[in-house]
Amino acid sequence: MWSERRKMRYPSRPCLKLEPMRHPLAFSAVSLIALALACSASKSKRTLSKDAGASGAAGTAGGAGSSGTAGQGGHGTGGTAGSAGSGGALDAGADSGDAATDSGAPKCPAGMADGPNNDFCIDSTEVPRKAYANWIATQPSTTSQDTYCAFNTDFTPNSTSGDCTTAQFLDDLAPQTCVDWCDAQAFCKGQGKRLCGQVGGPGGVVPGSSKVALLSQWYAACTNGGTRKHPYGSFAAGKCNDASAGTGEPAKVPYASGACPGGVAALYDMSGNVAEWIDSCTASKGASDQCLIFGGSYLSSASEALSCDGSSSASRNTPSASVGFRCCKDI
Repeated sequence: MWSERRKMRYPSRPCLKLEPMRHPLAFSAVSLIALALACSASKSKRTLSKDAGASGAAGTAGGAGSSGTAGQGGHGTGGTAGSAGSGGALDAGADSGDAATDSGAPKCPAGMADGPNNDFCIDSTEVPRKAYANWIATQPSTTSQDTYCAFNTDFTPNSTSGDCTTAQFLDDLAPQTCVDWCDAQAFCKGQGKRLCGQVGGPGGVVPGSSKVALLSQWYAACTNGGTRKHPYGSFAAGKCNDASAGTGEPAKVPYASGACPGGVAALYDMSGNVAEWIDSCTASKGASDQCLIFGGSYLSSASEALSCDGSSSASRNTPSASVGFRCCKDI
């Protein structure tokens, strides 16, 4: 009879509100304390199973309880929950970090900028003369070039034609000029990168798509995903190293300590200074293929020539004192 009455007052649901027993044989104080402890442990377990983050907090409280020997009489469950809670807190931190990366945290190495959709990296500046000279010092082989560059038997910059006779005396941090398209491509490959071409790669972008931000790496970075005509916003003559700046030559990069920002953060000199080879050619036959050049140079003055759309072309084997390059890297 007593068993039946107990079931009616204390069904199997955990932790009902404790009421005084209306029975001649009331619980002893010890029994009531034991029941309260059991309910507390049951609540902690349900909280742990429902929410990992909440379990961390509960676990910490349990750890405090386990500091006393009497607390250990609570089955030590509280202390175990504390360990699990700490793990939960760490997991939450990792999730936050992943979310930050996905939302746009930098993915590119030092000296490179993230593309507008974080799907490629692009050199922050045009390749400087010093970096190119360091590569030449390693005596890179010409034999691994693509067949359309078979004519190119030397990566040494031209120093005997036109302004290239004086370009060799520029500052070490000035852009490397007087190199042909194949020189530029070989350097980028030597750095584990590639000449900026098609988004998603691995090769060039067809000339007809060279001004489509979803397809061209260089154009995407310059226009911030197709949202700008000029990389820094509204056109301003002399803001970058163009004809209005009056330098008359390529300036060390970044120009004026970053006065000419690109379309994305940590990107510079996409307008002026030197125009830039990109991986976009009309054919893949050889020296006479026409390859595109973007961005204008220190010789340019017109707004259009200095815009992200400003482009021209030259034969694959043609070096120029006003043309340099930068590299891209797939993520």
